[in-house]
Amino acid sequence: MPPQAALRASVEVSDDKISVKAQMKIVLKDGTNYIELSQLPEAQYLRIVTDFSASVGERGTFVPVLYEYQITAENEVDSADMLWATRPDWERGTFSGAVGFAPVDRLRDYPAYTDIIHG
Repeated sequence: MPPQAALRASVEVSDDKISVKAQMKIVLKDGTNYIELSQLPEAQYLRIVTDFSASVGERGTFVPVLYEYQITAENEVDSADMLWATRPDWERGTFSGAVGFAPVDRLRDYPAYTDIIHG
């Protein structure tokens, strides 16, 4: 990740998908990050809210890139492995500002425009 860019995440847990029972804020570093979440209470649901901070200036455009989130959760009875790493996974989220995905057909070669009214 360029030093001019940043990624911050908030891991939130909930029992009803609405109210946040607890959260943990994380500043993600370049490379693979391993974060211990055991300080969060047991809950039925987990959400990760990520803030992408880019920089545009005379020296260039610097944008952080996030490839995947992988979560392993367990209690005395169950365990679960969750992975968010594909475009459909990310598209289920919401984006604000300029972060997001370009349309799939952004490089499509459209035929020349023909104006049948004006010839």
